This record gives sequence, C-alpha cells and structure tokens, in this order.
Amino acid sequence: MMPSIDDRLGSMARAVQEAILPALDSTQSLAIEQAQLLLAHIAMIRCQLDFAPDFERTEAAELASLARALLQEGQGGAMTMAACQALNSALSAATFDQIADVRRTTASLGDAIEALIDASGTDGDASFKEASFKKVIDAGRIAATRDRSWFQPAGFEAVDVQLPSAASVI
Repeated sequence: MMPSIDDRLGSMARAVQEAILPALDSTQSLAIEQAQLLLAHIAMIRCQLDFAPDFERTEAAELASLARALLQEGQGGAMTMAACQALNSALSAATFDQIADVRRTTASLGDAIEALIDASGTDGDASFKEASFKKVIDAGRIAATRDRSWFQPAGFEAVDVQLPSAASVI
C-alpha cells in the first residue's frame, strides 16, 4: 500500500520534530528556526492539500474572467491591439482539466494581461486605461482576499481581522 501524500508529510514532520530538531545544538538558532518554519509549512500544506487544486482552478478562472473583461474594453494603437490579440490567443488556449494545464493557463494569462497593461501604457486609449485600471484593481482585491484567506493559518493577519474561510473563496 502506498502512503498518501498526507501520510508522507506527517512522516516528514515527525522526522524534523523527533530526529532533526533534537540533534541540533542549541547554539544553532538559525537552523532551529528554519526547522520550525519547515514544520509550520508542512502543517499548513497538510491543511490545504485537499483544497489546492480548487484554489488553483479558481485563480485561473478569475484571471480568465479578467482577461475577457479587458478584451471587451481593449482599444488603442498597434501595440495595445497586438497585446489584445495575444491575450485573446492565451484565453482561447486556456484549459482547466489537469492541474498542470491550470498552472500553464494561470501563467500564460497572467503574462498576457501584464503585456496588455504595459502596451496600453504606450498607446492605449484613455477610456481603456481607465477601465482596465478599475478592472485590475477589482480583480486584485478579490485575489488578495482569497490569498490572505489561503495563508491565514500562517498567522500573518492581526488577531482582529476576520477573513472568509479558504474553502469559501474557492
């Protein structure tokens, strides 16, 4: 029987906790800190493991939605229109079946959106610049909430900050 990913992560955590940390000399503060950080990351990954594909698919789907919204507004000179065509091609090629496809989609859409924003800075119509700014900021707010919720177990948020659960934002 093959051990599950969660079982393997648990074994790694036990190795760090029970063998590696006790073997470190107390003067090795950086090594101790890094081992404790590793334990925290393993614990967080174990909590997120079941939701990770959905999280990544949500991120890719939201980028695709932003891409479609930008393409509806895209106006400008040759550079902006070429970037619109490239974004449209990336959107047409977007696939969400396998997680590797999702990751490629996220990367290609992100790159194409960035290229469109850069090009519009050179020759985009004023109305497109205004609309794209709003759309990118709105999408960024949604992504920031999702990301902050996802990393909430890391303890970076102030204790009085209430975020939605990671499961509810994916």
